[in-house]
Amino acid sequence: MIDLTHIIKRFSYLILTFIILLCLTVATGFSVLQHHRKMLIEYSAANISDVYSINEQLTDIHMSVQAYYDHGVIDEGQIIHDLSLLDTTLATIKIQERDDLSAVKAIEKLQYNIDRYQLIINQSLKLSYDDQQQKALFSDFHLHYGQLQRDAGYVTQLLYQDLMQRMSTFENTNYVIFVALGILMLLLIISAIFFLKHLKSYLRKRERLESWYTLSSTVLSNVAESVMITDAKNKIIFVNPAFSKITGYDRSDVLGQNPDILSAKRHTPEFHDKFWLEIKNGGRWEGEVINAKKDGSSYHQWLSVVVLRDKKEKVANYVAVFSDITKRKEAEQILTRQAHYDLLTQLPNRRFLEERFQKAIARANRTKKKVAFLFLDIDDFKPVNDEFGHLAGDTVLKEVAKRLSNSIRETDCIGRL
Repeated sequence: MIDLTHIIKRFSYLILTFIILLCLTVATGFSVLQHHRKMLIEYSAANISDVYSINEQLTDIHMSVQAYYDHGVIDEGQIIHDLSLLDTTLATIKIQERDDLSAVKAIEKLQYNIDRYQLIINQSLKLSYDDQQQKALFSDFHLHYGQLQRDAGYVTQLLYQDLMQRMSTFENTNYVIFVALGILMLLLIISAIFFLKHLKSYLRKRERLESWYTLSSTVLSNVAESVMITDAKNKIIFVNPAFSKITGYDRSDVLGQNPDILSAKRHTPEFHDKFWLEIKNGGRWEGEVINAKKDGSSYHQWLSVVVLRDKKEKVANYVAVFSDITKRKEAEQILTRQAHYDLLTQLPNRRFLEERFQKAIARANRTKKKVAFLFLDIDDFKPVNDEFGHLAGDTVLKEVAKRLSNSIRETDCIGRL
């Protein structure tokens, strides 16, 4: 039998364990999201730091050139190093922001102006300090430097906006994930409650079915009638203990066999054809048959066969229930003989003789023939009983009956009135 409480208890533990694992997964997911958010901030902050570094490098270069313009002293190697560092920084930012077309275009514009700025510086360094052309170049340099500062500020603004947008996206993603996980947990709890309710109902139905199965098995094991079940191909798949008691066959002897092994070969092919025709058309058959036991002896059997069909109305099984009616048949024969024959002489009695006489008259009328009826009486029979006793009289009657029976034809009939 099913322990319903134990199953529900174990299932509840399983649901609780699943919920705990889900909570741990949620916590881990939020931890990963926070880590990615932190990396995003560091990444964007590094970009902004690079842009501020650009401004500082531009300032350093401008001060170096301005010092040369004012005093004629310049560190050419430092200027080349600052320009190279500036170009590398911009290239790195451009790669990192390749998905943002606005930032890429702004960086490319800044690189273009830096290249022009560097060109002006290189041209200035090639001229003498007092050259009027150099002074004109330095004037142009100041104009470009202002443009560079505005471009660098615009790039910084774009990167800051990208940072804010990414942070907002992550915040929205966190909110969506939190809501989705909350809904998922709620659905899980509702599903668990719904499932537990139906599981309880299912297990109760299963328990009732098992009770019916146990009851059916008990009935089949103790019923006096033999029960035999075959599959659609008429192969035996089940027999109860009464089957073995009646036929002598063990369960292992007949499983997988055709029921023909029980046949005593006493029925005609016409009988079998009629048998299967009624089963096919009506789905059942009931009647008396003669079958054989394992030891070869024949016995009379009252047989009932029912067809079981599946949902598609195809034959699934045949169920046969039968009992041994041999003793009943013998008792019927004794009663029939007692009702129609004289117990002492074993000759037909008055009732049976009258039935035979009526049939003979009817047959004679039909065939236009005659019927002979002879009445015999035994003379001086009473003195025999009186002098020698009733046992001697009975012996005389039996001997007379025997002699008369031996002197008539098979078609003739003799009886005692």
